[in-house]
Amino acid sequence: MLALALAQPVLLGTRAVARQPGLDVMLLIDVSQSMMALDGLPDRLGTARAIAEQLVRRRPFDRFGIVLFAGEDTLASPVTSDLRAVLDRLRSIEEVEGTGTALGPALLGAVERMSAREPGALIVLSDGASNTGAVTPGDAARRIAEGRVRVITVGIGRNGMARFPTAFGLIDVPVEIDEAGLQRVASAGRGVYVPGGDVARAAGAVTRSLDQIAPVARPVVQNLALPLAPWLGVAAMVLVAAEMALALFVLRATSW
Repeated sequence: MLALALAQPVLLGTRAVARQPGLDVMLLIDVSQSMMALDGLPDRLGTARAIAEQLVRRRPFDRFGIVLFAGEDTLASPVTSDLRAVLDRLRSIEEVEGTGTALGPALLGAVERMSAREPGALIVLSDGASNTGAVTPGDAARRIAEGRVRVITVGIGRNGMARFPTAFGLIDVPVEIDEAGLQRVASAGRGVYVPGGDVARAAGAVTRSLDQIAPVARPVVQNLALPLAPWLGVAAMVLVAAEMALALFVLRATSW
């Protein structure tokens, strides 16, 4: 048995497992002033956060990251498999930061923070009102489409009147959403545009789009190789101990 253990034998077998898709997903969330409009849950930023949270929960095997943008983009969470940390960071996004909306540079900044070797998706949650930046959102999306990342846009808000918080209290102001612009960005980025009016429906639509890139989990057959050397070694030790016990206490030689 010791000789067999030194030969390192293995027992071959197979089993069905669910393989992780290994998809990197970056959440690009608009935190500009326009996201303060109270036509969401409770505002546009709250709606974006709710959709993002559902996406993280629906794709438990993916790696998520968060980039916030207004006039500039900021990394809020690197791409990680620690989804609890991602959810905690999402819940802490409360106040709108900065002025202006530079969606084009934010798209490029977000994709630069993703792995170029892994397939991925960049999910934009915004009202689409980009009004600054050295590169247009469409041009940025076309650059991204040359790699392994697809751009999915989610429109937050609606056209019309909505209450808006100011230093003088809540006032009614005209608000809008640039759906046409978000659709162009998604098309240029080989992705889809999803209306964000209904949180559950929007999260479901984005999840289905991600499934087309990489399913949540797909069954595969995994080859197994169970090493037998430790078991043979233990068996050899047991037999040696049994031999010594028999020699000392049972089969002792009798002198005549």
